[in-house]
Amino acid sequence: HVYSHGTGINPDHFGDAELNGIRSLWTSHWHFPLSSGAKINMTLSQRLREYIAAAFTGIWIQSHEHSDALREIAQLCRDEKWALATWDIDKGLSAAGDGGQAAASATDPVAAIRAVNALATPKGSALLVLPNFHRFLQSTEIVQALAHQIQAGKNNRTFVVVLSPVVQIPTELDKLFT
Repeated sequence: HVYSHGTGINPDHFGDAELNGIRSLWTSHWHFPLSSGAKINMTLSQRLREYIAAAFTGIWIQSHEHSDALREIAQLCRDEKWALATWDIDKGLSAAGDGGQAAASATDPVAAIRAVNALATPKGSALLVLPNFHRFLQSTEIVQALAHQIQAGKNNRTFVVVLSPVVQIPTELDKLFT
């Protein structure tokens, strides 16, 4: 499943038959259409909190409003006392609370993926948010690094969150992203 920054449902309230085939659409909140046409609202923070609690370590968020999504994710991380880092090709890797200092390997997406492990703690979660990362998924090295990190995240509570205006998940990663 890939979900959009929009309105959503709580899967606990519905049976498997009702949840089959649910696809996401872009709106101002999480949005999951039900077969009956009804909609139940859920914020990005609420949905992300559920995914983290369930240890879905690869999360794809379709969003055209990255700054809004990043702001909401950052607030959630502060509230939950989770570590947060972001990476993009222009600004490099920056962790919340580092004063905006980018890592030495600022333009290396593989190094950024591996860096989330340094944020892991035995009692907390760490998130790496990758805006517009769909542009890098043609690289075998990046796909492999993401696959390894998403698997490792189940053991050390690290989470990779891709923010993208489109859903373009390579076949090798399709089952790893929620």
